[in-house]
Amino acid sequence: MDAFGRLAPFIQDFIYRNKWEELHGNQVAACEVIFDSDDNLLLSSGTASGKTEAAFLPVLTELYHKPSASVGVVYVSPLKALINDQFKRLEMLLLDSNIPVTKWHGDASMDRKNKLMKNPEGILQITPESLESLITNKRGACLTMFSDLRFVIIDEVHSFMRDERGLQLLCILERLKSLTGVNPRRIGLSATLGDVSVAKNWLNTGTGRDCAAPLSNEGKKRVRLHIERFVNYADKRDFIERNDSQNVVDVDSGGGRSCVCGSCGAVCAGGDAKVGCRAAGCGRRGACGGVGPGRCGVWGHAARPACRAAYGQKRQGGEQVSRAGVHDVGAGSVFSFPGAK
Repeated sequence: MDAFGRLAPFIQDFIYRNKWEELHGNQVAACEVIFDSDDNLLLSSGTASGKTEAAFLPVLTELYHKPSASVGVVYVSPLKALINDQFKRLEMLLLDSNIPVTKWHGDASMDRKNKLMKNPEGILQITPESLESLITNKRGACLTMFSDLRFVIIDEVHSFMRDERGLQLLCILERLKSLTGVNPRRIGLSATLGDVSVAKNWLNTGTGRDCAAPLSNEGKKRVRLHIERFVNYADKRDFIERNDSQNVVDVDSGGGRSCVCGSCGAVCAGGDAKVGCRAAGCGRRGACGGVGPGRCGVWGHAARPACRAAYGQKRQGGEQVSRAGVHDVGAGSVFSFPGAK
């Protein structure tokens, strides 16, 4: 029988009502560990990967088929806000189960707490501090409340492991074990961990059990990047044509004569190549953006070591000069062009 078929009927109905297409990999793995072994369980994966459901689906099934004589599950959370959030999710899941869930912290209803102490059953959601206070101040009630405790679910294991609050929680659980004489299985829920073995050892402390930590791909996300380049068609500098060597072979600047700056490669916005580079931010304001002797044989402006004046139809020495591309000349030299005399 597959994992879904082994779940309690009210859980199967919940899955149908919410139109789940299938169980996640970590949920199937959790069912196998809870149903087929006596090990503790560590579930480590990213946010929104179904860890909470992976823990509660098989645990609630166990409580449904074998009801506990006391509180059957203690859910420990580091935050009251997380308890309140999980309480709403569990209430929806447990609507048709006859398994009650009670939250226990400073803002929780005292009537619900008193009702639980008189008739302990179902699930208790609590913070470490509230659990310690309960054991210290209501020791007699705890003997009844946790006499048949089956599971302790610890959320945000990674946050408990990194400070003294985690040591406090382990001590509280050991006190509870000594008080009641029961050794419940532990289930840890954690964000993705670098070293799972450390978390397994922490979770196993004092239980005498092994810990299963099934691997799952849930929570891993792929990121796709889409990059677009926006062209300003009003800016004629975007219409520079270059050859395979990245030399300018054609420039369209609205029909006027154009010059490509030797410093920044931008096309002069003006029609007269002699006005110099007008590219924003270019520090070269000379005719071609360089320093050196010589003169351009096409436009007649001062030639620089890397004059990039685009060729136009210009006569020189009585000969027609073709659009040949870009001239680069060294300092002290003068332009020469095909057919120039």
